[in-house]
Amino acid sequence: LDEGFSPLERGTFIHDILHRFYLRFQAEVQPKVTADTLEAARRIMRETFDAVCADQPQGRFGSRYVPLTAWEHKERQAVLPKLIDYLDVEARLLPTFEPREFEWQFANDRPLAYAGCNLRGCTDRIDVDAQGRAVVIDYKSSLSNTYRLFDASAKDVPVEFQLPKKLQALMYARIVREWFGCQVVGALYVNPLKGTVLGAYDGRLIDVDEIPFAGTRDAESCRVPYAFAQTFD
Repeated sequence: LDEGFSPLERGTFIHDILHRFYLRFQAEVQPKVTADTLEAARRIMRETFDAVCADQPQGRFGSRYVPLTAWEHKERQAVLPKLIDYLDVEARLLPTFEPREFEWQFANDRPLAYAGCNLRGCTDRIDVDAQGRAVVIDYKSSLSNTYRLFDASAKDVPVEFQLPKKLQALMYARIVREWFGCQVVGALYVNPLKGTVLGAYDGRLIDVDEIPFAGTRDAESCRVPYAFAQTFD
């Protein structure tokens, strides 16, 4: 009874569904969800959702998403139609890239030195295009304007470089670039519950139409180059 049923447990639940969904989709259909494979994707998403729900009682204490009341059961079931709707967004997200790595763990054997700290971690997803360029994707069950690269609507434009308020995906991008030796051209946060995307992307190499931003301001606030960075690197 002291286990949580909060956005934290829900986030772990959704990560597991998306991970297992794409592994099965790639094994049975093709590498990337597209408009002409949506029906197959929806079927696999429903079946994956049911399978992950069935596994929850055997999950780890503190991370499993197990409903104990009728209301909690309804809350968990409400996730499924949102994930089904998200597949339309997934079909439009980075159409020239393919998901290549899921839940990629780095520095398991020894911590990775980064900006004076020792890190271990796990990236949700890495997509790669035919030229070997990568985009790091981090799933979030909640996104706000703080996940933009910068504030394109700010009245008082800063006179010097400022770090973005959210650095997680950019840190992952740096690690992926050094670990795999590839060119990273995006670090995106994706909310599968609302189908929204924020983060940072190289506007010279990725067309804005390849990322389903909610509006022009989001696209402008996530695009490199901008005033203080002329390249994504």
